[in-house]
Amino acid sequence: MRAGLVVALCAACGRGEPARSTTILTLDITDGGKPVGARVLLWDEQGQPVRIGQLDLYGQRQGATACPIAPGVVGSWNGLIVARGGGEVPIGRDACNPSPAIPYGKYKVWAWRGIEYEKWEGEVDLSADRGRVPLAIPLVRAWTPSGTLAADLHVHAQAS
Repeated sequence: MRAGLVVALCAACGRGEPARSTTILTLDITDGGKPVGARVLLWDEQGQPVRIGQLDLYGQRQGATACPIAPGVVGSWNGLIVARGGGEVPIGRDACNPSPAIPYGKYKVWAWRGIEYEKWEGEVDLSADRGRVPLAIPLVRAWTPSGTLAADLHVHAQAS
């Protein structure tokens, strides 16, 4: 009986939950107070962009190595793609390859949403043990495309 208890306790000790991030970047990207999708690029303290995932063997395309780092947020070679204007991005630990996708540290931040918006710039401290770090990014239109149609005409569909 005791031997069985010892074996069960030893087995349970080996099954720990993976370590969690101690810092979460909470993004809030808006246009006039309404959430909008955008791209966010972090620059490390050496002035290098944070690259998430890997490029293909030719160093040209990312393909399948982009990382769904949080609900509504994909980490890519060219920054975070924020689908609906917000997300809670884990820092220092994640399921991306390589990991961590975003190491603990201090960063300069760029955010943008196509050519009709000004580029937003700021800074954020994502050091370890910071908890939730809110980052409000109010995007401002550079111009209003009155009378124009915005469309993605590069569609890969049957018969296109």
